[in-house]
Amino acid sequence: MNKSPRQRCAQRQIESENLPGMEFQDLVEAQRRNIDAITKAQLIAIQGAHAIARRQADIIRETFDGVAGLATETMAPGDHQNATLMDPTAMQAGFERTLEHMKDLMGVMMETNMSVFDVMNLRFADMFDQDNPSEK
Repeated sequence: MNKSPRQRCAQRQIESENLPGMEFQDLVEAQRRNIDAITKAQLIAIQGAHAIARRQADIIRETFDGVAGLATETMAPGDHQNATLMDPTAMQAGFERTLEHMKDLMGVMMETNMSVFDVMNLRFADMFDQDNPSEK
């Protein structure tokens, strides 16, 4: 493999320091694994953000459909005097739907956060195990 001038310079510096137990390839490999873990965590976070956006779009669509249905009922021929009064059961149902939507969104966020945490925790544990081979 052709090494860039920066890689050759860094390798010479590490080798000239004569750090015990520190090999250039080990350092490069450790950093590669760090970058892989961060990349995987970012991908999970992006997928979680997409899932949240999709769920929010579903909620907005459902809300607009509900409002349109309510408007249709309100504009229907009949007793317009009662149409202007808010139905307490309808208000309660709307509030409960809103709470359910918030709960759904929080569940997606928590799942995403836990997945990201698991990826990073696994990498940190791997680094710790590599640094302390006697504790395996």
